[in-house]
Amino acid sequence: MLGRLGRHPYRPAHMHFLVTAPGFQRLVTHTFVAGDNYLGSDAVFGVKTALVSDYERIDDGEAIWRSNFDFVLAPE
Repeated sequence: MLGRLGRHPYRPAHMHFLVTAPGFQRLVTHTFVAGDNYLGSDAVFGVKTALVSDYERIDDGEAIWRSNFDFVLAPE
């Protein structure tokens, strides 16, 4: 179906998060890697500009990724 629509099945690179804190609603979300080739053509249309973040690779024996992103939780 995607091929017939001229689309691909790929997702841009992203990381999933489950964020919790006492007194706040649980947040399940993801952030996307800035500069990914598929940001503008996500197969599931999940990319929002507010969810795009820079990721930095830290090489210290094994690959570790760091991204500064502020999650805002809603009170219960």
